[in-house]
Amino acid sequence: MSLTAILRESGLEALPDHLISVTSAKDHYVEVLAVVAHPFEVMVRSAAEDGIRLGAASGFRSVDRQTQIWNAKFRGALAQFGDPQSSLCRVMEFSAPPGWSRHHWGCEIDIVAGELVDEARLEPEDWEEGGPCASANLWLEEHGASYGFAKPYEDFRGGFLAEPWHWSFVPASKPLMARIKRIDWRWVFRQEKFEGAQLLSAQSNRLFNDFVLSINPCLL
Repeated sequence: MSLTAILRESGLEALPDHLISVTSAKDHYVEVLAVVAHPFEVMVRSAAEDGIRLGAASGFRSVDRQTQIWNAKFRGALAQFGDPQSSLCRVMEFSAPPGWSRHHWGCEIDIVAGELVDEARLEPEDWEEGGPCASANLWLEEHGASYGFAKPYEDFRGGFLAEPWHWSFVPASKPLMARIKRIDWRWVFRQEKFEGAQLLSAQSNRLFNDFVLSINPCLL
């Protein structure tokens, strides 16, 4: 059974006919689940009333698309480090392997703000004090929860580095954590052909705890 089939059977990859587009960064077309789109658009309008411009740089991402992204980054890291294990550690700082990306679910949104809505740039320093997204970051941290959103990677917890732009719609994503924990990832990755899959299989229990489960407690 393919990874896509496994995820869809578990409700962990959104179906195309369940997705609708949302306000997006320039030259981007971003889709999320319909149940996520409405509160996101309400939040975007509310932010605009306070002088904060928001847009989505990324939302739903299929297994095939995540595989393309992952393979490209892994090969780049391998060319730099020359060692598969070091390459795996490097890529996983910011990218989830196919199957573990929350973007498969359709309830995750990478947000850009202010002038970066026209660039769709995602860099941590942009969200720090003095950066072009600093005001939006403060606004989202104050108001995001009232629209149902929270940051999975608000702090570094030993897995993925902090991602101040990544917001999850809690009512939709929280129940999926129970489903992803039921999958035998050691077996799944052993069948896969993407870069580093066998390394992931051999270390699946530890890496699952460090990366998939080490998130904002309100999403567990």
